Amino acid sequence: PLFRVPVTIIVPEKKQDKSGAKYKFENIPFKSGAIVRRFFDVPAGATFAHIRLQPKDIDTTRKFMVASLWLNAQEGYRDHEINKFVSVREGSNTHFTIAVKPGRTLELAIAQYWSSLGVCSADILLDFHGITISPSPIPITVGGPGVTRVDATSHLMNDGVETLEPSASLTHIVSYLKAKSSKIRPLPEGYRDMLPGDRYTYEIVLSYTLDIATKTSKALLSFPYLNERLYDSPYGSQLCMIFDENKQHIHTTDAFPDPVALDKGTYTARVHIRLNKVSELENLKSLILKLKVPLSKPISVAAHTSYNGAAFKKAKFGSKKIQSGQIIPIFFAAPTTLPTGVNPGDLLEGSCKFLKEIDGAKDCVSHKMIGCLAPKTPKTTPPAASKSDDQKDAKSKPEAKKADAAAADKSDEKKAGEESDEQKVAKAIFAAKLKCIEAFKGKQLEVALEKVDLAGDLPSDEAKKDVQLTKIKGYSSLKDYPKVVAAANVLEGLINAGDIAAYFGLKHTEDEQKSKDHKQKEKDKKALLAALHAKATATMELATKSAGKGSVSGAGEDEKKAFEDALKAYLQWGDEKKDKKKIAALKAFKLLLDGESGKALKGVLDGLKSAPSDKAKVKSRDSLLGELGWEDWVAHFKVLNRIKNPYGWRCF
Repeated sequence: PLFRVPVTIIVPEKKQDKSGAKYKFENIPFKSGAIVRRFFDVPAGATFAHIRLQPKDIDTTRKFMVASLWLNAQEGYRDHEINKFVSVREGSNTHFTIAVKPGRTLELAIAQYWSSLGVCSADILLDFHGITISPSPIPITVGGPGVTRVDATSHLMNDGVETLEPSASLTHIVSYLKAKSSKIRPLPEGYRDMLPGDRYTYEIVLSYTLDIATKTSKALLSFPYLNERLYDSPYGSQLCMIFDENKQHIHTTDAFPDPVALDKGTYTARVHIRLNKVSELENLKSLILKLKVPLSKPISVAAHTSYNGAAFKKAKFGSKKIQSGQIIPIFFAAPTTLPTGVNPGDLLEGSCKFLKEIDGAKDCVSHKMIGCLAPKTPKTTPPAASKSDDQKDAKSKPEAKKADAAAADKSDEKKAGEESDEQKVAKAIFAAKLKCIEAFKGKQLEVALEKVDLAGDLPSDEAKKDVQLTKIKGYSSLKDYPKVVAAANVLEGLINAGDIAAYFGLKHTEDEQKSKDHKQKEKDKKALLAALHAKATATMELATKSAGKGSVSGAGEDEKKAFEDALKAYLQWGDEKKDKKKIAALKAFKLLLDGESGKALKGVLDGLKSAPSDKAKVKSRDSLLGELGWEDWVAHFKVLNRIKNPYGWRCF
């Protein structure tokens, strides 16, 4: 012959029973470095294989390596393999499971490790298990009543039966994002990026904005169109860099993304892809980024035996035997409550397992469950209830006539308290005028606050309170702190703090909380808190100004006392949880007034742990370090600030 072509022929093991689902090899000899290899036809209906290794005649613990894989066209073998080291001893029973696909050939290789000396024997057992699920993935609606039917079918012709025990949960929020910006440019000339024939290589850089609602340790960024392909990818390379709000580099991923720990906040993901064809890169401008974030608490999805059972949350599925050729329907009830942090367009993703563990064989096949968010309920006006004939007949009774009379009196009282059309128009014009004033800036705002007569439009106390709140906001933006204090004092005088304290010192029923009086008290409390905080902040600024360029502790006595009184009043009303940042800032300034710079610095550093990007806290830290004379630390943080707040994006 002119040439020879070596051909490897793989001969699977002969069936040991009719189904081809059970195999047992007894007393297989092992020695150091020797490999025992077997091939198996995966029978119809099998979804995973259960491998057991039972050693015999072992005097000491031995180390084995177990490898198993099967190939699927156009997919990497890494997606369908196990490769593990195990230590075994006499009487032990080691289990492995691997997901398989019917019609494929499964390879199993077991070897005693080269450094594990001696000769021994072992039994190797392999069983195929599985059921077919339809539909897969499993769709389910979240946020409203709904039922999803899933049919479980057993096609595996084995002697035994499988046990159905479905368990499902939604574990992740999945968001699909489009690029905020994209840019294509040729890479610089040079030997690295130039192709033969002086052909240029081009890159496209896509930018995505990520909004993380809660702190997470396993946020996964992926590009389904590109990922999981490296040397067989049609594109030259792909890199994804994640940056925080200050453009500091956080993490880098490539064709095989891995999870990244992200705190609550806004991030930017920049993706770099290179190719020598501009037209192909143009198509990537609409590339979709998949953001997968775990839920703080998984949402369990209950399985039921019937549609009605799922609809009324009864008749839980439990466990049930399924024989070969049998079809058993399973009904999943949709969760009715939405988790926090989801937005329109997001999906919830989870998994479902169906088979009960048998002899250590755990179902390793997870069927994907996708939760579609139910749309928000539109606001509608309920139709007027029509009167039935019985209600009409009841009107003729004396008791009904008395009730109607009482209701008519109440209706007259309600009408008397309602606003007239003129009052409603005046109120709307007044609100629009305040809104226009808040939109002004600089000199225009100052003129509007001084010249516009707002008090004469609506003489009610509520209008006067709104005027003072507008003045507080306006003068605060103008940094006219004496006028802020004056407006806050006027607003305090318009609100009866004693009544509010007495009212909220008691518990109230749900009906009372829905009342108009309760809502007014809530509004007054909010306005009082705003006035007290504005006053405390303004007196703090005035005290700082009186101290000049020196230490804050050198502020004037009058300014110190004004701040201390304002702080005391605010602390009586401020919520330690809701107003934590505001209270911490004011308390830190109080420590500076008292000359306790070290304690103030500790408070600022503690605050930076939870909010490392807070520019105000960073500025306070640097000024406190300088005030304490710690110049080395000042220089250290100056360099650190440059690192954490780079001028531009890091290069790919």
